[in-house]
Amino acid sequence: MFKGAKKTTVNDMCGQPTLRSTLVTEHAGHADSEFEDCELLGQGAYGMVHKVQDKATGQSKVLKSVVRPDGWDDERLKLEAKILQNLDHPHILRIFSWYEDGDSINIVMEHCDGGELLKVVREGRRQGDALPERWAAASIRQSFQALVYIHSKGVVHKDLKGQNLLLLHDTREDGNVFARLPHVVICDLGIAEICCRGIFGLRGSKVAGTPATMAPEVWSGSCGPKSDVWSMGCVMFEMFTNRLPFEVRVNAEGAAKQQAKWVELHSKGPNWNILRCSQDAQSLCKQLLTFRENARPSAAESLQHTWLKMNQAEEVTSEDFEKLCSAVLTWRDRSPCQRAFCLKVAANCTCIDKFAKLFIKFDTDNSGVLDTPELVSALVSVGISKELAKKTAKALDVNGDNSCEYLEFTAACLLSME
Repeated sequence: MFKGAKKTTVNDMCGQPTLRSTLVTEHAGHADSEFEDCELLGQGAYGMVHKVQDKATGQSKVLKSVVRPDGWDDERLKLEAKILQNLDHPHILRIFSWYEDGDSINIVMEHCDGGELLKVVREGRRQGDALPERWAAASIRQSFQALVYIHSKGVVHKDLKGQNLLLLHDTREDGNVFARLPHVVICDLGIAEICCRGIFGLRGSKVAGTPATMAPEVWSGSCGPKSDVWSMGCVMFEMFTNRLPFEVRVNAEGAAKQQAKWVELHSKGPNWNILRCSQDAQSLCKQLLTFRENARPSAAESLQHTWLKMNQAEEVTSEDFEKLCSAVLTWRDRSPCQRAFCLKVAANCTCIDKFAKLFIKFDTDNSGVLDTPELVSALVSVGISKELAKKTAKALDVNGDNSCEYLEFTAACLLSME
């Protein structure tokens, strides 16, 4: 459901444009000449999603085609592509290029082999595999790490649900669905809102989302970053119960006419008796589904919860760690031409996720970027002299914004593959 309010543009996003935004290519016309259609992955009210093959590289990618709905101007049609173009985080689906073709837009993005998060959880349940809390915690933690970054840009997703959390890779091995820890990416920012900053922080004013996972305040035409936190609570509840926390029988008038019923259910809370997981996991889920928005934790605060800190992320192997650190250190010795080439490759290749663990390890404040002091401290902590660490951090700051973005970091890490 969607009804409009104040118009915002990508220029209203917080912070400087990312370096990635300068390397995402924009085209006129259709993408048919460059991509071969392989498989229809999904279809919605506004368009379709296909798996495609890049004719030039052979890489599998995804093409999302959106047909202009009534009432959308050019700016609104291109908004999702432009938002994604300005986001650069290991747990947000990457965009490579987009094509404007009259009343439609075609967005080329990375392909996720693992499928939808909740579909994988359900498959494991059908096979009799218990959902490991460490696996579940990794999924929730990575989603919140992405949300901290998204919210720092002044953007609220507004449609977080199981279908919009994808696994970059298959986690199955020897018949066990949960054999490998997941790499989650947030996708589908089609109804994301760039919010206005006021005395109460970031606020949006559009009623939009999926009714079953919409926060109470969204129904009244007011939302903020904590509205996404509520939606993550719905996802977490469903992961452990195979049921949504709130369900309303939708009649012919549709869910929008039943706002009072939804909010009444929200105020009462879900049936906590069916949530079968540890006390720590239950504690987090209950906090995420706090009815009063101002009492609900932020994404950053949620990351500090005992359950997420107790089930820590998978560590980088010592061999990979040494190779990647060595590559990062040699970045400062590369010529401008070599650096530009690595940045272009990193912006368009589909293999950089292997560097995500080290980036997240260095990102101690979960901001989604490595500011200069943070990067220097991380390099010093692994035995590099402070002077060399400072020089390396300066070299990694390609666009001069006193931080190292994910693209800049992965471009340097690519040198470990030489």
